[in-house]
Amino acid sequence: DGSNLVATCSWERPEGAAPGVAIVYHMEVDEGGEGSAEFDEVYQGPNTEFSFVLKTGRSYKFRTRAVSAQGASAWSVIKGFSRATGPVLGVPENVRATLMDDGYSVRFTWNPPNSV
Repeated sequence: DGSNLVATCSWERPEGAAPGVAIVYHMEVDEGGEGSAEFDEVYQGPNTEFSFVLKTGRSYKFRTRAVSAQGASAWSVIKGFSRATGPVLGVPENVRATLMDDGYSVRFTWNPPNSV
């Protein structure tokens, strides 16, 4: 019915991290809209990708960080977008969030919907 849109966020292992070093990634999401800063952890684990269902009419902000035995990185720059309300005209495919080389920026990409 087009009501479930799944966002997949992905990131790269920190540059310079030794191959044998265990890293746990933390991802937080804020669904509170503009001006909100109430993040909830939605993922903690070793994978560099996480998917979840977006709710219609909500604004989302994402941030992530890496934690190892040496300590925790700073949180990434907060990136966000809104899922519009109204009739579903088509669902974007392959929605991805990629942590950029600077370690702070996240790039969102997607393919346009097949039907309009």
